[in-house]
Amino acid sequence: MAGGTVVSRAGGLIRQVLQAAALGTGLLAKVLKVGELRRIPGLGL
Repeated sequence: MAGGTVVSRAGGLIRQVLQAAALGTGLLAKVLKVGELRRIPGLGL
């Protein structure tokens, strides 16, 4: 179980780093971040 958590966290970190590298700090990155903040975790909304 702990191993799965480590893999999941590492995968999330890699996703965030790649996303930041692709989007940079422009308007699109800000729009995406606001969209992520508005999503309710666990419900897929």
